[in-house]
Amino acid sequence: MSKKYTELTISRDCGYVMRGMAIMMIVLHNYCHIIPGSVGENEFSFNYSVIAAMMAPKATAMQWLYDIMSFFGWYGVPVFMFLTGYGLVMKYERDKVPLKTGPFLLHNYLKLFFLMLPAVIVMMVYMLCLSIPEGKCDGPGYLLQLSMLSDILLPWFPPVPGVFWYFGLTMEFYIIYALFIYRKSVWWMWAGVAVSIILQLIPDPSNETISWLRHNVTGWATPLVMGIVYGRSRGISREVAIIVSILSVVLILPSMLNAVTWQFSILACVVIAIVLAKWSMRIPGWRRFWIWIGRLSPMLFVAHPVAREFILDGLDPQSPALFPLLLYLCITFLLALAFRYFTTACYRRWLR
Repeated sequence: MSKKYTELTISRDCGYVMRGMAIMMIVLHNYCHIIPGSVGENEFSFNYSVIAAMMAPKATAMQWLYDIMSFFGWYGVPVFMFLTGYGLVMKYERDKVPLKTGPFLLHNYLKLFFLMLPAVIVMMVYMLCLSIPEGKCDGPGYLLQLSMLSDILLPWFPPVPGVFWYFGLTMEFYIIYALFIYRKSVWWMWAGVAVSIILQLIPDPSNETISWLRHNVTGWATPLVMGIVYGRSRGISREVAIIVSILSVVLILPSMLNAVTWQFSILACVVIAIVLAKWSMRIPGWRRFWIWIGRLSPMLFVAHPVAREFILDGLDPQSPALFPLLLYLCITFLLALAFRYFTTACYRRWLR
């Protein structure tokens, strides 16, 4: 009997489903993790105190929701990292689109720049009008953020708003792919993974060094390369696919609880995201819902820190507990739709 194989492809719509689920995790996480009394997260550094707080009993169901999304929601980020690597392979290796380093990097810088720009403008106007008396205005920080250099200059000039650290990291991904991975020996890629893992094992997992590493490509080579390898692979046996999926489900929680295995939990998260998205493609209404959100995901990403600022400046996020969260989500989606219109109307000609 011949072996059955699972094709390692992610359709465009399946990719949107993955993006949709991942962005909602991120949007909820970035609201919940700054609510007073909610647990933190082990995203940029690892602290056992965060795990202890997560496992402690909660007073209300809403506190469980806040804590779960605060602790786990950031795992949507490596899904986007994986899809970045996968998308680069699909476009420049599978579809044979020519990659010229200079134009490639300029195009992607402008794409990220114009994606950030509407949110930066709104935040700077908001700070200028309402927050200068309170000392909250950080105009130079926003301008530096548009250069994509804030991650490298951490902790002296942190990303503003903090969520936008991902834009600088994405630009680093493009640079690494163009200079060291595209049409280069595969050893460069695996050497980068080894260096990334080793660098994260050397410092104390709770200090600023590990935080700097994980604000830059030095801390995230594994999901990027996972996407590249996935894109370059045609298929694996169905038995292997099932075993990997089961192991990911079983090991993701235990791997989060240890400072050594913590950095590998992101790989299990990506596998689970792929499985969930592929199963979601079988349910028409559910699939269409997540595809719609996935298509809007870039604008949701830039809009949600703006909406969060509005809510936290104007309301007590815990009184009543559910209303500020629902209002935050409504404002996020409305801003995302407005930003999409603004970007499409004004800047599409720059991104061709």
